[in-house]
Amino acid sequence: MKFNEKIREYNNQLERPFTFIQAGCNDGFMADPIHNLIIEYGWHGLLVDADSCYIANAYDLYAKETKKLVEDSRLNFFNAGIVTLDEKNGSNFRKFYSIVPDAIRPKLIMNNENSTFWLYGDKLFPVPDHYKDVDPIRNNCLDYLQGIGSFDYEFVLMHIDNVTKKQDVSGNISREIFTTDKKEHYKFVKTHFIPCMTVNDLYSISNFDHVDLLQTDLETWDVKIMEDIAEFSFKPKFIHFEAPGGISKALYAKFISAGYSIEQTEDSRDQLAILK
Repeated sequence: MKFNEKIREYNNQLERPFTFIQAGCNDGFMADPIHNLIIEYGWHGLLVDADSCYIANAYDLYAKETKKLVEDSRLNFFNAGIVTLDEKNGSNFRKFYSIVPDAIRPKLIMNNENSTFWLYGDKLFPVPDHYKDVDPIRNNCLDYLQGIGSFDYEFVLMHIDNVTKKQDVSGNISREIFTTDKKEHYKFVKTHFIPCMTVNDLYSISNFDHVDLLQTDLETWDVKIMEDIAEFSFKPKFIHFEAPGGISKALYAKFISAGYSIEQTEDSRDQLAILK
């Protein structure tokens, strides 16, 4: 089964606008399985991310590429972290950690001699001539680190340490930016104090009568959120979520009991649940 084919087939049969909620949208482009579909079909949706920098980037991107959808409030953007129903019974705000954006999102710099550089944090890297006209953000070997955000501080530090050990271009650049001294890595962790919302909260603020797709990319948190499937206040036709280690038999059974079929897709390699 292919995610893209299933969604397109369903979308093309609809006689109304396709609606979605995306939790963990990041900048609206990086590793985003629905960005092109939103642009192509003019979907209506709510995009949510825990990092204020990236939700602002997502807004700017869609305002540029689909200005009318944003102006008409067919696309709405919200800064929040997603928690389970049980976790929401505690504080409405939590600390959230991510990697400082300037350290992993390069800026294009040109000196007086017309030499081109990519600037990561305070480190300059010369750009070969054949890369001078390339968008540094969309061709960034560290872009996946944008998605490393968590309520777990050590999780973020682990990913910084891991990338500095890679024996490729990303590793070479990372060792220059972060150094190999783990004691220095904390300087590159950004702390946010963010509002927390459940999936049910997102449905409430979306004001949608129905949701065709719930899309999540929450850095291993997805599976925890899906454990609440029986208590979701709405039933999306599709639920597409990241589960790098697969899902347990218990979670599979919960989806079946809730009326869904579920399997890993061939294209996205994520889990796709379809309401029967």
